[in-house]
Amino acid sequence: MAGTWTPLTNQGPFPASAMLLFIDGTVLAQESGGKRWWELWTDQHGSYINGTWSPQSSIANTRLYCASAVLNGGQVSVAGGEYSDAAGDTDKAAVPLVELS
Repeated sequence: MAGTWTPLTNQGPFPASAMLLFIDGTVLAQESGGKRWWELWTDQHGSYINGTWSPQSSIANTRLYCASAVLNGGQVSVAGGEYSDAAGDTDKAAVPLVELS
């Protein structure tokens, strides 16, 4: 299926790593190698292109290349990862990371 990519007008103020899409259209992105997560809000027309970013929950430890999943009820689980401040490669997990309304 052919398509095109359109850059966001408002690029995130952070380097993005893991990104999650919720069934309600919410987009959550991890700040690469960091603790903070960001939410991409759509504009008044429901478009991500002109959307805005806002900081959301932080996790206890930095991590990169981790497993992440959206759980029932709008929660996010994060497990494992490399380059963590919890001892290099970590087996630590966080749940719930965030609950969106």
